[in-house]
Amino acid sequence: MKYIGNYEHWIKQEWVDYMSENDGFLYPKELGERVKESSIQASLGDSEWDMSCICCVSWEPSNFPFTVDSLPMDTTGWDYEWWFLKLKPGMGQPWHRDYPVNEKYKETKRYWMPLQDYEGGHLFIYEDVDNTVKVLTDYKKGDLYEYIDDDIFHTAASLGKRKRLTLNMTLYR
Repeated sequence: MKYIGNYEHWIKQEWVDYMSENDGFLYPKELGERVKESSIQASLGDSEWDMSCICCVSWEPSNFPFTVDSLPMDTTGWDYEWWFLKLKPGMGQPWHRDYPVNEKYKETKRYWMPLQDYEGGHLFIYEDVDNTVKVLTDYKKGDLYEYIDDDIFHTAASLGKRKRLTLNMTLYR
């Protein structure tokens, strides 16, 4: 993960308040066929992960009541998508790769941004380009990270006392 900078000023507190008090899609349960068709499911291989469990809560443009007009980084010449995730205490995601973007695109960039400061028990673990496994800690609300490789394995969990809120973004062209 490459640190880009801090964009706390870009985050709207009403988004954080809304996600703190409400739930979006219960993932993977409410995303059905989209999960089955994704590389998340494929990357689980012979895993014993129970995909009927709720591993996180998500919002994307179709179920988020606010407009997200732009992303914090320059998106000139890029198409993009975004989604927010909430991991309630005890929730975690399987070790996975994100779903592939449409094959017509030649270039992809992925970003991750916490919407709150790091707390003990909030985990983000990823496989670096040299295949070492790293844990990202001590981040601040609004810190923007770019995945060094857009196809890395990663996982996240909230094993602390409070929910964990993040923004995930994919740019492609």
